[in-house]
Formats: sequence, structure tokens, C-alpha cells
Amino acid sequence: MNTFSRYLAIFFAWMLGISETWLFMLYDEYWPLSFYHYFGVVLMLWCSRSAHMNTGVVFLSVGWGFVTGSLYALLLTVYDSTINSNIQLTVLGIAFGISCMGLISSLLASHHFFSNGRRLI
Repeated sequence: MNTFSRYLAIFFAWMLGISETWLFMLYDEYWPLSFYHYFGVVLMLWCSRSAHMNTGVVFLSVGWGFVTGSLYALLLTVYDSTINSNIQLTVLGIAFGISCMGLISSLLASHHFFSNGRRLI
């Protein structure tokens, strides 16, 4: 489960970074609005890199939690806006579903890590 969550995090981080850059260039958004997505990309790549160590599996759950929370807030913002498109809601819904799957798989991996009697310290 740890390996699946790591590779999903790498794939998801690259896709999030590419899509955010594409949207930034296409719609010329105010750059601080995209900053937390780029922070999420860096966090996911760092967490997936550190997840191969014993204690890094906990950080992978933190990274997935951050990205899932930011996508949830973005999904509700787009859903609530008066100018929304079904394509944008569909893409955000799929991204939110994948991030929930990654969060659940990383939580299961960290539960497996701690159920074997291991400790962080």
C-alpha cells in the first residue's frame, strides 16, 4: 500500500503542477491564488521521496491531507460560483476522488507501519 501511495503521489503531483501551470498561462490568474497548489506539488514530491524511509510514511499522509483539503475547498468554490462549467467540475471531482484514494491508501500504509510495533522516535 505504501508503494502504491508513493507512485500515485508522484503522478498526481506532476499532473497537478502541469495543469496548474497550464491554467495560470491560459487564464492569467493572480499568482498567489496558485501558490498553495505549487506548495502542494512540492510537498507531495518531497513526501513521496521520504516515504521510502521508515518514518516517511507519516509525511505521505500529511501531503495527501493537504492536497485533498485544498482540492475540496477549490471544488466547493467552483461549485458555488455563478460562472461554472460542467467540465471544470468534472475534472475537479476526479482529482478530488484520486486525492481521497491516495489519502486513504497512505493512512492504511501508516496504520500498517504502526501496527507492527514500530515507533517514530
